[in-house]
Amino acid sequence: MPSLPSGRYFRMHMGGYFEGLDRERGVARRCADSSSLRDFLRLSARDRVPDHSWLSKTRSRLPHEFHEQVFGFVLKLVAARGFVKGERLGVEAKD
Repeated sequence: MPSLPSGRYFRMHMGGYFEGLDRERGVARRCADSSSLRDFLRLSARDRVPDHSWLSKTRSRLPHEFHEQVFGFVLKLVAARGFVKGERLGVEAKD
């Protein structure tokens, strides 16, 4: 099984976050069905969307704190550019 590029891994999870998906199977399925998410993942129409097992395997190899730091950083950038509005941004991770 080829490795999942870290940028694609985090973009898939970010897409799932904004779509309200909390399961990796759902994230992978939604990314496969959405042309805008495929563009966000930088996949051509012929490229396969990474399987949910790739997401799980990659997640299990990264410390929880690392996820919090990356998502916190990205959410701050998104908020600073006015893509989301609100008083607080939070990241929820499930083990």
